[in-house]
Amino acid sequence: MKEKRLLIWTVLASMAVGVGIGAFLMWPDKSFLLKADENTVEAVSVQAAAVKKGSLIQEVTGKGALEYGEAETISLPAGVEIEEIRVKTGETVKKGQILAVLDQSSIQEAMHVLQEEVTEINEKMEELQEEEKQDIKADLSGRVKNIYAGEEDDVQEVMLSWGALAEISADGKMAVQIRTKGELHTGDLVEVRSDGEETWEGTVEEASGRVYEITLTDDGPESGENAAVWDQKGNLLGSGVLYIHQPVPVIGHTGKVRQVSVKEGELIRKEDVLFVLDEEGETGRLALEGERQEKEEKLQELLRLAQEGNLTAGEERMIGQINAKETGEDERQQEDAWTVFTSFPTDEMRICVPIREEEILTVKEGQKAVIEVNAVPGLELEGVVSQVGTQAEFERGNVTYTAEITVKTEEGLREGMSAAVRIHTGEKKESLLLPVQAVWEEEEGEFAYTEKDPKTGKLSGKVEVQTGDSDGNQVEILGGLKEGSVVYYAEG
Repeated sequence: MKEKRLLIWTVLASMAVGVGIGAFLMWPDKSFLLKADENTVEAVSVQAAAVKKGSLIQEVTGKGALEYGEAETISLPAGVEIEEIRVKTGETVKKGQILAVLDQSSIQEAMHVLQEEVTEINEKMEELQEEEKQDIKADLSGRVKNIYAGEEDDVQEVMLSWGALAEISADGKMAVQIRTKGELHTGDLVEVRSDGEETWEGTVEEASGRVYEITLTDDGPESGENAAVWDQKGNLLGSGVLYIHQPVPVIGHTGKVRQVSVKEGELIRKEDVLFVLDEEGETGRLALEGERQEKEEKLQELLRLAQEGNLTAGEERMIGQINAKETGEDERQQEDAWTVFTSFPTDEMRICVPIREEEILTVKEGQKAVIEVNAVPGLELEGVVSQVGTQAEFERGNVTYTAEITVKTEEGLREGMSAAVRIHTGEKKESLLLPVQAVWEEEEGEFAYTEKDPKTGKLSGKVEVQTGDSDGNQVEILGGLKEGSVVYYAEG
């Protein structure tokens, strides 16, 4: 809703009983005007203003309460106990200030536990290193034709993609299938020529109607290569794609390929090693190494605490909740670490403001805001939009979204104090502007007076105007008046 200042003009007249004495009385907060008729107003004190171009700051307003900034936790490793707490809730602590005195015996016990855990991890790693790697061996003699797995490849991924880690030719033959009108018989000799112009002698292995399978040596021809078949007289019989006549897949299940021990085209014997797999992969060792590093870092932290003997503040903060109990009072079992204190920044606070759905898209992170705190009249703080919510909230049929404003703290500010916020969302330049006092709002519309009688002060020339945005002091004129037009209105 556009903010406009409404001036309601009232005719007040009162007669004072007395000889030759008369006076006009005016109710508080009413204008110094006397309405003569519908289109004329007599004014006691009048100002003139011209419609002129200027900039209009666009704002979104809202109300909220001051809150402390984002909470942080101050924690201790599992097993470390507190001997004495040195701070209170709400206290502001300086960097390096002692927050609590630690129980040395609990630190030593925690260190002992961690050292034993590190020793166990080292032993597991030694066992892994001593274990033999898994070898994949040949189940039969033959020639390696296709190798699909490379070093560092995951076995399962290769199996999903190719169905095997490699393929072996078991009978020493490749084959090609052709369809021809010529008549061939099993055992007939033919010539097989690849795209690379290499030639091999072939034999008709099998016939099915006019479809013939031709076999040739597996030493040289590549699987998947195109080949043409010619008869002994030099006639082209047909062509096809070369394939392994009796392929045997090499299968794996889990792990990573540590080493490929053969090459394509190589002759192998039964029990020859084809691949060396790391069945655990590096996963097992890496997991143990990561766990060991984490525990060693905790040991370093415990050593530091043992030397200092105290838990100290890393920076200036305000202490919030205190969760710690002194030695002997806390029987909780902590698995990793436990929170001793929560703390808040001392240099900034925040305000969460509900914004109407019609305005939320104009609010962006980084926009400046002005905050007025009700408890400190006259104080204006400069803040910035630090977060704009995306989750809608519904209340009494209205939809709002929350904008978070961060503001530097000032002396005297307290959590929970109510505050009004104006967020600067933009600026309209080259707008036609008038003071808000110069525009009247009535049931029929909005009006301005363009004429004044210099003797009587009567205002006339009532003109209907169309207004736009307002910043509380100026209002945008969209129609009814032109740049330079002069209007008159009551002073104050």
